[in-house]
Amino acid sequence: MKRIENCVLAVLVVSGLMIGCSSDLKEPLPSSPEAIGVHAEGWGGTGTSNFHAEYARTLNGDYSYCLRCHGTGNLTGTAGSCNASGCHGAEYHPPGWTTPDSPVFHGATLKGRGFDFTQCTSCHEKDFSGGLLSNDASCNGSGCHVQADGGPLACYTCHGDPVTKRPNPPESLEGAVSPSDPKVGAHVKHLYEMKKTVNLSCQTCHHVPQTYDDPLHVDSATPMQAEVRLRGLVDTVTVGTQGKPVYNAATNTCENVYCHGNFTNGNHLNPTWNGGDDYEKCGSCHGDAAAGNPLPGGTHVKLETCEVCHAETVEIDPDNPDKRRIKDPTKHVNGLLEVFGQVRTDW
Repeated sequence: MKRIENCVLAVLVVSGLMIGCSSDLKEPLPSSPEAIGVHAEGWGGTGTSNFHAEYARTLNGDYSYCLRCHGTGNLTGTAGSCNASGCHGAEYHPPGWTTPDSPVFHGATLKGRGFDFTQCTSCHEKDFSGGLLSNDASCNGSGCHVQADGGPLACYTCHGDPVTKRPNPPESLEGAVSPSDPKVGAHVKHLYEMKKTVNLSCQTCHHVPQTYDDPLHVDSATPMQAEVRLRGLVDTVTVGTQGKPVYNAATNTCENVYCHGNFTNGNHLNPTWNGGDDYEKCGSCHGDAAAGNPLPGGTHVKLETCEVCHAETVEIDPDNPDKRRIKDPTKHVNGLLEVFGQVRTDW
């Protein structure tokens, strides 16, 4: 009898404890895994060091540990449905994300973020191949971006032409295409269409980055603005050189540049970058542009038979014997003065 009473007492005590404990659980458990310490802070935030995609990459496709709480196969567990998160199994980006003229076009969104691709690579992988997402989420397989060119990080994605793959404007970062826009200007002329000399390179006027996130490329100091650093050929120094070459953003002019007459007996022209004028016309850099006469002034001898002294550079125009034309563009505006085939160093 005594034993029976002790058993009943034990049952009552345990029951009381259970009732007491259950009374403490009347409030629902925290719904966020981060709140109860299951996942680290930032687990659901793209671009954070604790973002779950970074951890998932280490699993090599084995999500069995995740499935303990998130259900089976398709991760639809009631402890936290991945497919109901707004990221997986649903359209994560808003309608219009891939439509160029949409206000929420992803290119415009990236521009607003200062071209910070961190959030993109959190899901789409650092090479934009789709990463943990399906193949349909591969930026490189979208039909827009080409992996061999760098995918979304290709130069022509933000400025340039994706058809020709030229990295220079047009288009500009703002979408301008007209040469009258200073951010388009004479890029095409200088890089591809020079007739009387060789085409210039991007490095002549800009620092060309090796990666898109180069501190001198995408930076907070001059956002959405290309720094112009004139050097190389344009900075050729002669006895008659005046000042250092600079780009004046206030007037959109190139000043003190060798290639427009800043040399001995030159015209020292400061051309307007977006003016559209024909600065390749004979006489523009040296001589008389209005008359089309290239004979330099100053201390130059007053002879118009250019081909006599500069035979490797100039020749008589066979279609117009009274005129001269450039024979070899590589010998013209190349930083050297050649007279009778010899390079002069005293000019």
